[in-house]
Amino acid sequence: MKKIFALSILFCNAAHAQTDCIDLNSYTTQYLEFVTNDDSSFPVGTSFLTSSGNGWINYIKLDNTDTYDSIVGNVLYYSGGIGIDVAGPLCSNRTLTFSSGNLNELRVDQTVVFFQNNPPSQFNGPNFTVNWNGTETFEVTGDYQLISLIGNQNTLYDVCFVCEGLGLNEDFSNYKVFPNPVIDILSVQISDEDALLHITDVTGQIVLTEKLSFGNNEINTSSLKDGVYGVRIIRNNGDLINLKTIKTQI
Repeated sequence: MKKIFALSILFCNAAHAQTDCIDLNSYTTQYLEFVTNDDSSFPVGTSFLTSSGNGWINYIKLDNTDTYDSIVGNVLYYSGGIGIDVAGPLCSNRTLTFSSGNLNELRVDQTVVFFQNNPPSQFNGPNFTVNWNGTETFEVTGDYQLISLIGNQNTLYDVCFVCEGLGLNEDFSNYKVFPNPVIDILSVQISDEDALLHITDVTGQIVLTEKLSFGNNEINTSSLKDGVYGVRIIRNNGDLINLKTIKTQI
């Protein structure tokens, strides 16, 4: 089963929208029990379910007290929290649709959309919009990376992500982050004259910011705790390149 322990860079190179949906048929309830009980192999911030299409959707473990109870058809039953990570592809616009029963709290990156079972029909965030159909279905459109769902005896189903591409045919192979895992010094290689680097934790909070220049840049990550981090490169033209790395002491 897939976990985010490897660096990835994904981007859209077509102007039309591309879609990816979660299919739970390859996962079992036994595997979910293993994820819940094994905090070493699946620490907080780890992806434990990945979409089988483009691999753009990852279910993230938000807390070690969360439990992922069972899969019935294409419905996931869980208690506590779960994250839906769509940080991978380079999109001009992102749309995530999902259905969740008994949802108590919804966050988009660090923004609380609603709390205590009281979702609004529409919520306008700093760079995104959330629409609710009045029953169990939500649609999040805009620029974001992580959706956090919290509740008791929840269901999660019909999860699909639409990436509207920037129409770029550019080769991003010159953008690299290594080693992965990283202990202290993270090397970030870019082909721009300069850019801005944001390193974010699993909640989307920026924990480190650095300016980058052409070629190889060495970033000191010794102040970061062990875990999975997002690496966002902001180019001068406004394009975003999203990657991931894992920080470890060993």
